[in-house]
Parts: sequence; structure tokens; C-alpha cells
Amino acid sequence: KPNSTYVQKEIPFYGASRIGTFINGNEYHYELKDHLGNVRETIKVISSTPTWADSKADYYPFGMKFLNVNSYRYGYQGEYAEDETGEDGIKANSFQLRLYNPRLGRWMSPDPYGQFHSPYLAMGNSPINMVDPDGGLAGPDDEWTLNIKTGVLTRIGDLGGDETQFIHFVKPNSDGDPIIAGDMAVIEGAFVFSGPVAETYCGGYTYGVSKVDLWKDISETYLGHYKGKDLVDRYKYSKREGENGLRMREIKFQESLDLDRRQMIWNQSDARRMIIDKYGSDASYYMALEYGMLPLPAGSLTGLSGHVSRTLSSQGSSYFRGVHSLRGSSYFKNVSQYRPHPMDNFLRNTNGGMGGM
Repeated sequence: KPNSTYVQKEIPFYGASRIGTFINGNEYHYELKDHLGNVRETIKVISSTPTWADSKADYYPFGMKFLNVNSYRYGYQGEYAEDETGEDGIKANSFQLRLYNPRLGRWMSPDPYGQFHSPYLAMGNSPINMVDPDGGLAGPDDEWTLNIKTGVLTRIGDLGGDETQFIHFVKPNSDGDPIIAGDMAVIEGAFVFSGPVAETYCGGYTYGVSKVDLWKDISETYLGHYKGKDLVDRYKYSKREGENGLRMREIKFQESLDLDRRQMIWNQSDARRMIIDKYGSDASYYMALEYGMLPLPAGSLTGLSGHVSRTLSSQGSSYFRGVHSLRGSSYFKNVSQYRPHPMDNFLRNTNGGMGGM
């Protein structure tokens, strides 16, 4: 009405989550919750003096109350209970995105994320293990969504757990609304880090998650350029040798030259790939190894002889099929056996003669 005065009689107050409500200017109602966030009791405090537990509630698994003394405004999973009752006399719980019917254990409107086979299914049909903080995605203790296109990481459920984090990957649909983009990631520990991960080296990336910060010292130029394996390898080199280790200095030097990842040599696999790409076969790679012509990355010689030995024990490079001398190369100190090409045996046995052929 014109010139009317409106007074807010009930004011929620918060810490990490809602602690209770302030009513009538002098009453505090503090909430006692269980592990699912259900409000079990409220303690009424008037003028700093605790009085009594002025409301109590117990719940069936899907949220309907079977003990309800002096009903409190908030109830199942700490959500608001509507004043209006339906034909069945059950108050709906008002979550952020939609209404929930605790007698049916079902939502009253479709799931905006499409998480389950039924858009009305609540808490994955496992209400003692899962919660749904906003009426969108259901999950266990600590739950997140990661928009793989924008990189926005949002915590949607926090019951105080620090052992396991559950991350749902979402992406916008044609209308801009979030939908499930793929499987849920599970990370052990209390922390979640996210950053761009290249889909190809030709451009294009999405966002991923990790339990460690794989992106902390990567320059803006290379954010979104490295694939997942590159990020993990780079992090491992940094942890193993330190930021000023020989290999990390070499990697950062190559980054300072603005090289494409395919132009960099971080390890033996990179060196092999680069030579084969250039010359078209693995023969050039093994010849470069034998004669010491290969510019291997810093710190990568450890285990090289074993790598070569394992390679020779398989089908073998085309280069070695006609080689019957290791020529004393230091790269092959520990390689003692290989299979010479049959033509080598023939030429040795005939002193190089072709016998009238």
C-alpha cells in the first residue's frame, strides 16, 4: 500500500553457511544440523540468554518429517520450506533452482543439468549419501562444477569434507544453459586446481582439473598450449629437480624462444619424434644416437642405453638390419646383442664375393 512501512521480521545470519535466523528484533534461533545439512533442532536465544530447544525435527530418508515440534522455517538439507501446502499437505522445499517434494522424493520440475536418466530423480536415489545443494547437481560431500569452456570452477556442495572432491564437467548449450559435458572427476585431497588444457597443438583448448597446480609457473603465452601429458611432465620435472634444475632451465629457455611444443626437446621421446618427422624413418634416429650427433635435452642420458637395448630387442630399426659393428659408440656400451641382416652373414662368409651372380 502507498506510504506503508514494511518490516523484515526474519533475517538469516551466516558463517561459512547459514547459522540461524534473527526474529522479532531480539530472538536468535541457532540451527543444529546433521551430516546432510538437515536442521534437527534450533536453540532459541533471547537477549544473549539461551532458553530452550524451540523446534525439533526428524526425517525420513527422502526428507519428509516424521517428528516435527514447533516447525522451523528451514528443514531438509537446510532448505526453505514453503508456507503453502499442496493437496497432500506436504510442504515443498524451495531449493535455488526448483521445488522438491519430500513425500515423493522427486523434483517438481525437470533437471536443468540432465544429470540422471529421469529429470525428476532426486539425489540419485541415494539420499543418505548424496545431497543437492541448489536443485541442480547431486553429489557427495564436497562437490564442484567446472565449465570446460569458460574455466569457471564453482563449489556447489560443502559438508566439511576434505578427503575427496567431486567435479562435474559442464558446458553451455545453444541457449547458454549449463549441461553435463562428460564424466565426473574424482580428486583425492582437500584442494582442486583448474586450468586450460590443449586439445591439439594447432589451437583450441578446454579446462581441466588437477589435485596439484600444474599451471602455477607457466607463462601466459603457453597457457592453453600444453596438453595434459605435457603439463604433468613439466610439473614432475619441476618437483624432481627444482625450478632451477638443469632440465627446467632448458625447458624455460625453449619457452623464452616462443617455440611450439612440437619444436621443443624435453626428453628422449621428443628427440626421436623430431628426427623421425624430419627424415621419415627411425633409421636416422638410431644413426644419430650411435655417432653422438643427437642434441639430447639436458639430464636425459639416464637410462638411455636401456632404452636403446629394449628397442633393439624388438623388431629393430631398419638402420640396424645391415649393421654388424657397433663402432664403439658410447651410447651402446650396454648393448651386446642384436640381429644382423642375413646379407651380412652371406657377405662375410663369401669374403664379399657374389659367386658369379
